[in-house]
Amino acid sequence: MIIDMMVKLRDSGILDLLSIALSTLIPLIILYTTLKHSKEQFGLQLKQQLKEHLENIEKMEYQHKEIMQQQSECNRIAAMPYLIIDKSDITISKENNTIYFNIPFKNIGNGTAIKLTGKYLSNLSEAYLSPMCETLSSVYGCASPFDYETDVLKANDISYIMLYQLLIKPNTPVNCDEVTFKILFKDMYYNQYEQQFMFLFNNNTLDGSIYIDRVSVKPPEVCEK
Repeated sequence: MIIDMMVKLRDSGILDLLSIALSTLIPLIILYTTLKHSKEQFGLQLKQQLKEHLENIEKMEYQHKEIMQQQSECNRIAAMPYLIIDKSDITISKENNTIYFNIPFKNIGNGTAIKLTGKYLSNLSEAYLSPMCETLSSVYGCASPFDYETDVLKANDISYIMLYQLLIKPNTPVNCDEVTFKILFKDMYYNQYEQQFMFLFNNNTLDGSIYIDRVSVKPPEVCEK
């Protein structure tokens, strides 16, 4: 039966028409499939190229930011002040049972220090004048701050502050104590630093005089950029 139908289709020319249609349609299908695949591949390649381009831009921006930060840090270090104290330069005086310490600070850094001030203890500021250190026996405050008229400490220059001792228990003299305090200052780029200092004073058993036993200085730390 199928053979008879095929013979009739051939005799009527329909089979030839189908052959011609298929011979035309199949290449079109193949062309369409090929173009579609190429388009998809092109889209994927374009997306990949765009992704790589954006990643390269992000990488370049990050590298630029790192270079700028490194340059900024190099500039900061080059302009960083560094204060020191020498125990032999600290002078001590006593008035009405109050001990005063006149402390010279020398700037051995490359940069100039400005806006110098003590770091005061806010929890004691209502009861004491410019308190900078509290020990078991005493409070130490700033009796004479840095010179606000100049307010600048260039490299190798010296500036002074004076600390006083106020006994927590009056009429109980303390001639031996460890005093730790901090100084705040800025460099010429207005980076804010704090630097910690310590001196230990003692009592001379021979004549009762007070002397500086030792000092300690920590490097400046950036507390605000």
